[in-house]
Amino acid sequence: MNFTSKQIWIFITSITFFATLIYIDFTFAKSNYLNSKNEELERHFNSFLSFRKNVSDLLIEDIINNPQTKELMNKVKTDPNNREKYRKELEELFTKKYEYLKSKGFDYFHFQDTKGNSFLRFQKTYKYDDSLIKDRVSISKIIKEKKSISGLETGTSVQKYRYIYPIFYENSYVGSVEISTSLSQLLKKLDFQLNENYLFITKKTIIDKMLNEDLKKEQYFDSLIDGYYINKEFDKNNFSDIDLKELGPSLSYKLQSDKSFSLMTINGFSTSTIYSFLPVKNINNEIEGYLISQEETNGINQLIRTQIFSFLSLSLLILGAISIYRHLQKRNDENKKIFEQYKTIMDQSVIVSKTDPKGIITYVNNQFCKISGYSKEELIGKSHNIIRHNDSTIPFFRQMWKTILAKKIWQGVIKNRSKDGKDYYVQSTIAPILNEKNEIIEFIALREDVTDFIVKKNIFKYEKNRINNLFNHINEILIIKKDDKFEQISQKFFNIFPFDNLQEFNLQHHYISELFISKEGYLENIKSDKWIQDAINTPNKINKALIKDKNGDLKTFWIKVQKVPYEKTYYYLFTLTDISLLLNDSNIKNNISDKNIVSSHKNLEEENKSKNINLFSKIKEDLKLPDEVIINLVDKFITSSEDSLIKMRDLIKDNKIEESKILVHNIKGSASTLRFQEISVIAALIESELEENNIENTLENIKKIEQLLNNIKDYRENK
Repeated sequence: MNFTSKQIWIFITSITFFATLIYIDFTFAKSNYLNSKNEELERHFNSFLSFRKNVSDLLIEDIINNPQTKELMNKVKTDPNNREKYRKELEELFTKKYEYLKSKGFDYFHFQDTKGNSFLRFQKTYKYDDSLIKDRVSISKIIKEKKSISGLETGTSVQKYRYIYPIFYENSYVGSVEISTSLSQLLKKLDFQLNENYLFITKKTIIDKMLNEDLKKEQYFDSLIDGYYINKEFDKNNFSDIDLKELGPSLSYKLQSDKSFSLMTINGFSTSTIYSFLPVKNINNEIEGYLISQEETNGINQLIRTQIFSFLSLSLLILGAISIYRHLQKRNDENKKIFEQYKTIMDQSVIVSKTDPKGIITYVNNQFCKISGYSKEELIGKSHNIIRHNDSTIPFFRQMWKTILAKKIWQGVIKNRSKDGKDYYVQSTIAPILNEKNEIIEFIALREDVTDFIVKKNIFKYEKNRINNLFNHINEILIIKKDDKFEQISQKFFNIFPFDNLQEFNLQHHYISELFISKEGYLENIKSDKWIQDAINTPNKINKALIKDKNGDLKTFWIKVQKVPYEKTYYYLFTLTDISLLLNDSNIKNNISDKNIVSSHKNLEEENKSKNINLFSKIKEDLKLPDEVIINLVDKFITSSEDSLIKMRDLIKDNKIEESKILVHNIKGSASTLRFQEISVIAALIESELEENNIENTLENIKKIEQLLNNIKDYRENK
């Protein structure tokens, strides 16, 4: 039978109307039932507390009225120097009593003095004399009011129901005594007597102001109910706050009222679970938390069965259909919204394209168009060859296609070319999309623009090679060490000494001093860096070392050390200058003759007079360095050489010939490196003249070098 839309609407409306009436009647009956359960919990709990108070009063009576108790506590007050003695006497007096109290469920037995300090804890006899006033409102109250106090109180250790009584000696207050039960033990006894399950949740505001973070973690864990803790001592075998989560958001709202209430969950057709919440105040008259009882009953279920059984099937069918429809519609809307958000994020941050199994582009996003310079119309229907760079090899793409056709994901960096001819790099991830038959239906590629990274990486590589080239063309030997490892050594070191590379040297040696040949007046051969600090602290001191070269010949080096801080460590820069020629008379005489040097000097002077050559062309040709680097090196050479010549004059006056030789030797080496041959020749002539102590000629040649340096500066300024 077909129903018109109006008939269907009337039918649904009628069912909804009667279901609403049933629901209202059921809600009213349920509310009355839950209120009765809440009143029952409050009555039982108050009755139980009253009973425990009566038991406490009976048990404590013979303690506070005992003459020995009064006398000992009075002595504690009047004779503080013998507190330990009176503590022992009090412990002996009531040890058996404490065992009896524990059998009655009072695990804590505690005496306090008139100032609010702990005097004797029977449960922890080793802990005493700590002040309780700061953390215990009850202690402050009994000192002030001097009458018995009882109630829930959270201390720095455990939540307890405390029963505290004043002790008097001849009508004078001499202290107090407390017997108490932890809240967890109290609820266990309540559970046992009433055959119900109980739990207690404590407000975080109460615990946070009483305990530090460590004690909180030790004694409590966060409840699933916002704003509450649960003591770890509670037995969770019966039920926990996980069960309470089933009560829904109304629970949090009702807890804020600080009033008693009951909620329920339906377990099935025959039973329901009733949760009754009773706010419990502490000694300070603040609501500390909620006592919660759990009871299974069939009362609510019976009510439901009698009132709505005849309408249940139809109502559930209608409600179920509506619920499923709304759920599916909601899920569909949510999935659509999430997908749109994902797509927006991807389109704004990632370069995306899709192709068919043959590699023809079927989709590109805006980021793809932006980086490639092509519009969507220009790209869709084309192959990716439209952006392929000529540097990309056929084997590279063959391997990529082999991977994705094998239904695997390919990842790598691809160099492309945009429409306007600019190069760009993308970190690409290409994945095949499969159908239910495990067949490839398309490929999707996600890319990230890494052009800036690749360009900077290439620049860094170029700069590193340029610096290494400069590093290896300096006349001196340079060694860089960080911590216990040599990080870089100039090529000249490996040309002179019997090592092929840095790795080989690091494997064989940890200290440069291991190469030294011990001799008086020279650095010693030691396996440590102790000598380095002395070299750093005395930069003007000449540190000489003897080292064997590849041929086994001894060479003499002047060693300088610099300490360079970097982040949280240091780099050490060693400069080794070969001064063997200076210290070997025979080598000087064999390699340098005055006639040859003078002849070379004159030839160079004539050559410079006749030819107006570019001073830097020879350096550029030999060193293959950029102009700015060469200019910087020349400027530094001029400055250091001028300083050295000034020092040489002072040293010659003081007859310090050896130091002068080292300075002129450095000028000669640097001039040779920079291809200033005339300066190098004159410096060699000065070395010979110093050896023969020909001071007059030495000073004259110093002037010549200074003039040549000025010529270089003039040339620099004109260029």
